[in-house]
Amino acid sequence: MAVRGFLLSTSIALALVACAAAEPPAPGLPSASSGQCQKDTDCKADRICEQGSCTAPQAKPVEHQPMPSNVDTGVPPVSADDEKAALAAAIAGYIQQSKLEAIETSLIESEQFRKLVRGDINGDGLADLAASTLFAIEGSNTDFQHLFVFQQQQGKLVLIDSSAADAGKLADFDIAGGHIQVSYLDYADEDSRCCPSIEYKKKFVAAGDKLVLRN
Repeated sequence: MAVRGFLLSTSIALALVACAAAEPPAPGLPSASSGQCQKDTDCKADRICEQGSCTAPQAKPVEHQPMPSNVDTGVPPVSADDEKAALAAAIAGYIQQSKLEAIETSLIESEQFRKLVRGDINGDGLADLAASTLFAIEGSNTDFQHLFVFQQQQGKLVLIDSSAADAGKLADFDIAGGHIQVSYLDYADEDSRCCPSIEYKKKFVAAGDKLVLRN
């Protein structure tokens, strides 16, 4: 009887082992390291699942954005010849005005010392112009720099100011952030006439057709 029970138990155990071997393995998550997948979450990092394989996504092409050269106002940029002509007319007018104000004074311009800076001073996106040049008083050892400021209007440069440097001796200037920053040199008590040592700065902005001091 005991032998029959042992044989029956053995037969049942063998049958269970055979059934377990015949069953297919339970599906598990694919290994991301093997590159097999069913969905994006099966893949590591930023890889995505495509056709059962983990692949890196293709980078989207970046659209080329052309650099704006000017705001589209329908106004063509000022040519170099027009720019030169506008400055020459402003200088000639300043020299003529000097003669009217001081009959015995005659100014001579030194063209090689001209400095031109272009930039937007009124927010319309167009290139305005600030230009300085060196003047000498004929028959003396006195010279000074003078600043002319132009605003671009309808494709032409219009002089809006030529007195920004009258408050002191012009040292330098620049256009940035929609304004003109002007550096001046003034005299300390111990300075000789040739060499002012006190530097200070002022900011000017275009208001309509005028240049005004910015606080």
